[in-house]
Amino acid sequence: MNTRLKSISYRVVVSGVLIGMLFAWPQLLQAADHNLLIHGVLHSPEGAPIDGGKVIARSGEQEAEGLSGSDGRFELKLDESFSFPLEVRASAPGFEEIVIDVRHEDRLLDIALSPMGNFSGSLEISGSRAESGKTPVPMSLIDRKEIEEKNWGQDVPLLLQGTPGFYAYNDNGNGLGYSYFYLRGFDMRRTSVSLNGVPLNDATSHGVYFVDLNSFLSTTDEIEVQRGVGRSLYGGSAIGGSVDFRTAVPSSEQDLKIDFMAGAFNTKRSEIRFNTGLIDDEWAASFRYSKTSSDGYRDLSWLEAWNYFLDLDHYSEKATTRLILFGGPERTHLAYEGITRARLRGEITGNRRRDRRYNPLSYPGEIDDFFQPHYQLIDTRQIGKNIVLQNTLYYFEGEGYYKQYKEDRWMPEYGLEPFPGPDGNLIENTDLIRKREVDESDLGWIPGIEWKHGGGRGKLQAGIALRYHTSHHLGTVIWAQHYPPTAEPDHAYYDYKLIKTSLQPYVEENWNFNSRLSLLAGLSWTSHRYHLSHDEIRNKNFSRSFNYFLPRLGLNFRASEDLSVYGSISRGAREPAFRDIYDPQDYWFGPDPLNLDPEKLTDYELGAEVRRGTVSAKLNLFYLDFNNEIVWAGGVDSDGLPTTANGAQTTHRGAEFEAGWFPAERFGVRLTASYNHATFDHFIEYDWDGNEIDHAGNRIAGAPELMASLQLNGGWGPVDVLLSINEVGKFYLDNSEDERKNPEIRDDPGYIHKTNPSYRNVDLSLKIDLGRGASLIGAEKADLNIRINNLFDTLYTSYGYVWGPEPTWIPASTRGLYAGLSLDW
Repeated sequence: MNTRLKSISYRVVVSGVLIGMLFAWPQLLQAADHNLLIHGVLHSPEGAPIDGGKVIARSGEQEAEGLSGSDGRFELKLDESFSFPLEVRASAPGFEEIVIDVRHEDRLLDIALSPMGNFSGSLEISGSRAESGKTPVPMSLIDRKEIEEKNWGQDVPLLLQGTPGFYAYNDNGNGLGYSYFYLRGFDMRRTSVSLNGVPLNDATSHGVYFVDLNSFLSTTDEIEVQRGVGRSLYGGSAIGGSVDFRTAVPSSEQDLKIDFMAGAFNTKRSEIRFNTGLIDDEWAASFRYSKTSSDGYRDLSWLEAWNYFLDLDHYSEKATTRLILFGGPERTHLAYEGITRARLRGEITGNRRRDRRYNPLSYPGEIDDFFQPHYQLIDTRQIGKNIVLQNTLYYFEGEGYYKQYKEDRWMPEYGLEPFPGPDGNLIENTDLIRKREVDESDLGWIPGIEWKHGGGRGKLQAGIALRYHTSHHLGTVIWAQHYPPTAEPDHAYYDYKLIKTSLQPYVEENWNFNSRLSLLAGLSWTSHRYHLSHDEIRNKNFSRSFNYFLPRLGLNFRASEDLSVYGSISRGAREPAFRDIYDPQDYWFGPDPLNLDPEKLTDYELGAEVRRGTVSAKLNLFYLDFNNEIVWAGGVDSDGLPTTANGAQTTHRGAEFEAGWFPAERFGVRLTASYNHATFDHFIEYDWDGNEIDHAGNRIAGAPELMASLQLNGGWGPVDVLLSINEVGKFYLDNSEDERKNPEIRDDPGYIHKTNPSYRNVDLSLKIDLGRGASLIGAEKADLNIRINNLFDTLYTSYGYVWGPEPTWIPASTRGLYAGLSLDW
């Protein structure tokens, strides 16, 4: 399909959706005009919000149902068929159901539920979480309903695409395998990622490996994305922002769900989830097992993974204890290298669609094999009327390896001695296969306390995060075309152990001066220490410590019931990754570790949020003043991770917008947009010959400056439709800003522009309720799910870099159709 036809097809489909909504407009307006809005909050007798409570409103034969969020708030939109008096029933796991008669139009309900038996409900300290309209932090919350609408089995970062300032891509091209993201133009190593408050960022590389969390979205209750320094009190460095995942608590009722999915690129996924329901008013458990396989869009980019999840909860009168276990092995063929413009244009075989699927990592054994089981124990208990204490203990370990085929490598680079060949000439170069292994573990303890004081006007949180990381890294040459006769088999070219300890105490106060004005003030101290030992190759033994204070201050002003505005100033910092300081795996790094300073920035935020009936909107402006930034140097290393350089002074400024309109239960529109202008104030880079390259004034490479998304929801009869449109602006592949300072280079007819072109991607999801078909197999509910990724079959690239003689790009998959069946008992 040529570009003109695709453009016409795009307009036809989008126009059809919009026309359909216009035909429904009178009914939607009528519904909006006559809707009753029942809203309020569910809480325990002590005032703690109840998450996941069910609220049902009945009028005659009519019924509407809703759930309370993490702040206990709920909303029910009732059409004109409802009339007063209303019967409102509220319940939650472990609480007694309450029935309220609502006889007039005072629709704001404050509902306190009494515990059932000795069950208190799930207690929780809010920790680093923000509350929309109350906390002076730019944030987006993706709740369970939205996760279920968007999730088709893809990696976690791809689901968050469309969140303001969030950009994601995937090596394999089809959303499964190794996936990465940028937030406000910062890669995920500068974003704090946590799960139930437990940090997921690797202690020494700061990376996040979502490939180890296959199918994890199925048991995710909500995802909170904070942009900027935000409220991140501990864990990874929140320079770009923070992403916190919360797993769903077990259901109070027994249920069983089975999912099957199959589709493009020989992708298959199966899953089973089981909830025990509440046992003896004090125990509940949930279990999930998932298995995924795919050939991947690119050649040799297959994935095989299975994953388990177990959540065992105990509830007592004033305590909640959760034991959470999850993990599972994954094997995937690596595909992190990009392809050239010639392949994107089809100049190799003459078939553009064939050439763009090429994977330069063509050695069949180039396989990543890793297993990372996690263990979390979270105990939360009320130790006084206004005091809650929470202790989180966690442990996770990882063990795995991958192999790489390397051509024509200089032997001393791998500790191999050149030797005379049969003809007497000295052999100094060889093809070889290297194996990289890692065995690591993390142990952590996060105690925290929350004290509500001042007659409910203040909330003080304090605690400390302790983390101990240890790892053993081993690299061996397992085969060489020319193997020195004196070398031992499986010759080690690096072999070392690394320890990192982290200590992060924090305190934060949220104070309400009155019903309109509130203050958020916090201070955390961070201390990290690296220690390299048992370096069997280079005999290095050294330590590096990094310490810094991070203050934050914010004000939130509620101008009216519908409008709130906020402003904040925060200090952020990040210690260098260990391999920024010293890299025992790189022969060319140099003999001594570098003395690097932490990255430091000041984050200024100004925003507003308005909510009126079925409409909501948020606007945020930010300015980041960054010193000594460790920036992307424009390429990737031999592990597929971006290479970095130190010492830049940069400025990041931009705006983020998010709006939604949901006039009826199954109809809605969500729009997001972001602008991120990041430039170098000062940065000198050095090429391989030692020449200085001045990047001052250039834009920082790696992420789009402009992004926007539009999401349209609609439901008719048994069918629910979700249409997602993502617009992504161009971005630069290195820090030269496409040779901005050397325009004469671009005049060369053979010049290849160092940009990733802008693109538009459209995805379509359909969910069909099979109704009576479920009863044929004894199920309560059966749904047919259909997903079409890249609906208009657009040929685009999602990432790129310059690391060699010319730019290379990571291609995204063409159209992909997936179908699945969900069964509930």
